[in-house]
Amino acid sequence: MVHVPLAGLVLGYLFMLALLWTFRKANAHKANRGFRWAQIASAATMAFGHGTQDAQKTMGVIALALTVSGHLGPDAGIPVWVILSAAARSRSAPTPAAGGSCAPSVGASSR
Repeated sequence: MVHVPLAGLVLGYLFMLALLWTFRKANAHKANRGFRWAQIASAATMAFGHGTQDAQKTMGVIALALTVSGHLGPDAGIPVWVILSAAARSRSAPTPAAGGSCAPSVGASSR
């Protein structure tokens, strides 16, 4: 249990050292521009991953409810309407719930 976070810390440190060593002679302006775009791509990928996990969780809950109630057989696939409703819920529900409190603070100074 303890060795996994420690391994992540050590591997992250080694990865950081490798990046610093790789870009030690690079032009700072060009490197910053490249890292800026890489950070945007990384954030978009992470946001997409979190959203798809939310949809899968919702599909699982709906499929479980249908199976327990007897409307879906144990070997049946997940119906298309469950997939579409889970995808719609995961894209639309979090924005009104958290977006109002997060949006005004985006880009604001912490001082």
